[in-house]
Amino acid sequence: MPPSKLSATLIPGIVTVVLLFGGWGITKLVQRARMPAPTALPTTSPATLFPAIAPSPDVQLPTVRADTDADGLPDDLERIYQTDPRIADTDKDGYADGLEVANGYDPTKPAPGDKISIPAPATPSPAPTYTEQFLARTGLPSDPRSLLKSDDLGNFIAEANVRGFLPNIPDAQLNIVSAAGKAAIVRYLDAVSTPQNTKIVPVTAEEISAAFRTLTSTKNPQPLTDLVGTLTRNVEELKKAPVPGEALALHTQYVAAAQALKDNTEKLVSYQSDYVGALVAASRIENLRGVFRAVTDGIKDLEQKYGIS
Repeated sequence: MPPSKLSATLIPGIVTVVLLFGGWGITKLVQRARMPAPTALPTTSPATLFPAIAPSPDVQLPTVRADTDADGLPDDLERIYQTDPRIADTDKDGYADGLEVANGYDPTKPAPGDKISIPAPATPSPAPTYTEQFLARTGLPSDPRSLLKSDDLGNFIAEANVRGFLPNIPDAQLNIVSAAGKAAIVRYLDAVSTPQNTKIVPVTAEEISAAFRTLTSTKNPQPLTDLVGTLTRNVEELKKAPVPGEALALHTQYVAAAQALKDNTEKLVSYQSDYVGALVAASRIENLRGVFRAVTDGIKDLEQKYGIS
């Protein structure tokens, strides 16, 4: 669906992935029962992440602050970030100041190379929410119904994702081992698979969708926060896996995708205060399917290299 056709009340095909490798059943050191790959759920699923009633009256839109250049960064924050309140793209790298700030980039330094290091320096004021940015850039009134009056929402969401959104995973956060070869790869796959590692729990699109519907219909966030807790523990467990050097790039990508899935699921909890941010999160969850497919391809390459069948 083209970004311009994206509706605030319905995002067809929003699905996530099972946050684990498939079963890795071994009868010998290098034999398996099923492909140990992250599996994307069918794209034909009729389930949608956002209920048709959204945005509901309980959505709390912020008061729009002055934004002279309509770049999504209010004038008072322009002074803090040392950007020009009269120029939407202070560093002239093609990205609006507000978009850069919201995604952790330096709006005063041209791309590439302007990603703020992790941990990012503390800021004296919170970055504007995606809802604040969208309302400021479109000039729409602070009314939930105003979100449905603009054809720019889909384009805004696509723009918010243009630079990617996978977090940086430093090597220091991973358990990199010196062991190499077939045995090391099998041990690695065992550590990131179920049922071999029962601490990794699958989370499906249906579960996220159902939990979000519960939140919007009953205002009970517990099912969704429980899933966030599960995803958090999954990421922690993946970081403990013994990673041989030749699997490091693959595992880093996998952990980054797992972290992004957790982070964006967590953003759904605060849909009332940042509704557009929740839509951005849903779009990112959808886009994560491609990342997990890439990890699947990497696993296949390792299997072929060592003749694992």
